[in-house]
Amino acid sequence: MAFNTKSIIKDLNQKPVPQYYNPNTDAYEVLQGANGANKIILYDVSGNPVDITKLVQKANMEYYGKSTDSKPTEDVIVGSTYFEIDTTAVSMWDGTTWVVI
Repeated sequence: MAFNTKSIIKDLNQKPVPQYYNPNTDAYEVLQGANGANKIILYDVSGNPVDITKLVQKANMEYYGKSTDSKPTEDVIVGSTYFEIDTTAVSMWDGTTWVVI
């Protein structure tokens, strides 16, 4: 059924509440959240919830340091770059190792 054939959800005073139409359940569902914001959960292709906080923290895709410094290897996004300030060499993370480009 289409969203325009379903009744919206109302509160005790018959006023509409914040809601969205869920095509999977073919019904309107109440939006939940806190501090004036909607609660949103993203899922990966396997159906597992995605930790948004980790994604935001990992959003930095540019790293800088000396050639003698240890380059990061944990939680590095594929395609991130590392600029060596003393040699001007640039490397890119391929998911396994840093490759000079």
